[in-house]
Amino acid sequence: MFQFYAENHDDFSGDRDLAKVRELNPDLQSFTTWLENHRDELKATQSD
Repeated sequence: MFQFYAENHDDFSGDRDLAKVRELNPDLQSFTTWLENHRDELKATQSD
């Protein structure tokens, strides 16, 4: 799925009305924001 998003970003994002999506889900975060908010949880899952 991540490969599809990476290779087809314009098609994937272009087919969506982000203003409407944000209206339906005001808590919507960008992937970067989500990563920042879950950094500690993600680090805890990594093996040394």
